[in-house]
Amino acid sequence: MLKQSAAVVLGAFLTVAPALAHEGVVHMRGTVTQITEKNITIKMVAEAKKDEHAHAVATHDAKAAPPKAAEHDMTIAFDQNTKFWNGDRRATVKDVKVGDRVVMDVLEKNEVSVVQTVKFASVKTATK
Repeated sequence: MLKQSAAVVLGAFLTVAPALAHEGVVHMRGTVTQITEKNITIKMVAEAKKDEHAHAVATHDAKAAPPKAAEHDMTIAFDQNTKFWNGDRRATVKDVKVGDRVVMDVLEKNEVSVVQTVKFASVKTATK
């Protein structure tokens, strides 16, 4: 039961929920796969279309499987104004490591995306 609860929480954390917090800002969640001086790449998990599964269930398709999540990488630029947080402590880009879980606020303006805030937890910190 505990493993299932942990899996659900982890799955929810890593699920992409680009819900708009306010105009032009999107929340992105995932795991860092690459970090440079100017960009961060995260593996995001997008929810599959639930309506496809609902239709199969409604038509009594016994072979209907629950929808699967699709993973994809997303690379987004950050700048000198981007703020980094390790838990509730201020951090720098140098503190972010491949494998860290992140939640980012990304400003989308004029078809350009720039990370405003990166909140992260390292795998070691999260499992203690």
